[in-house]
Amino acid sequence: MGVALVRFPAYKLNLFIYTGRIDPDAGLRLYSELDPDDPANAPRWLTYIDKDADFSGIPVTTYPEAKHVLEPKLKRISERRSYCTVVVCRSVQCEFITHFWRAYVEHDPDYIAHPVFFTNLKDACDWLKLPDEGRQAIAARPAQG
Repeated sequence: MGVALVRFPAYKLNLFIYTGRIDPDAGLRLYSELDPDDPANAPRWLTYIDKDADFSGIPVTTYPEAKHVLEPKLKRISERRSYCTVVVCRSVQCEFITHFWRAYVEHDPDYIAHPVFFTNLKDACDWLKLPDEGRQAIAARPAQG
């Protein structure tokens, strides 16, 4: 599948789903095409990395590119109330990637997104204080693949 974006406007949430083999160009294209001033782009971002996500084909140079693309967009989106970024990583194989990204962005005091990391969707939804119907709707999306 790669990377997909599902919007949940009722919960002010964008859900980014990573599953299967991840194509770096598709991910960069998705983030490049996001308009930070479009009200459809929610201020709360939940990135879900499924257990079968495979980042092995992504060159290390993609991470600075992604950060460069995301930085101005997230600065604009962060001006909205309830802004936050959350990452759920269900893949042991991807733990290295999430640790790398976390260290990479946390060492940059000017980078606005310092995600909160979880290993399961339930804990992330608890942290986001989503109502039951929101939790169910969000949990159903990764399961659909």
